[in-house]
Amino acid sequence: SNGEGSNANEIYYDDFLDEVTKKQEQLKKLEYSIEKSARHLMSEAYKERIKYEKGEKITAKQHETKILQDYHAELQRQREASMAWQAQLEQDMDAVCDVCYDGEVTPDNQIIFCDSCNVAVHQKCYGIDRVPSGNY
Repeated sequence: SNGEGSNANEIYYDDFLDEVTKKQEQLKKLEYSIEKSARHLMSEAYKERIKYEKGEKITAKQHETKILQDYHAELQRQREASMAWQAQLEQDMDAVCDVCYDGEVTPDNQIIFCDSCNVAVHQKCYGIDRVPSGNY
């Protein structure tokens, strides 16, 4: 009885070992076929990454160039605005009242300009006690 149970266990063990060995061989074949695919996918992913990074560098360079161009354009606009403001100040300093034709100003009798028609008048010649703020 002992010999038969032991023999059955050996057969079971041998069948089990054969089955495990078959599964191991199947697994090796599967790993080998997957390895080729995995290596190919990794190679393609690497190539795509390199291509993307090169494109990203170009895009970043183009972006930096645009920022610099915008910055220089803004500096130019500011220079032009400053020059226009300075020219207006110089014109204002040389202004002559269109009523009395005198260019002298005092703190309480400034020459003011109409924003619409640019007429220059003394406050007192036009009857303005104080210079209004904003556009007038």
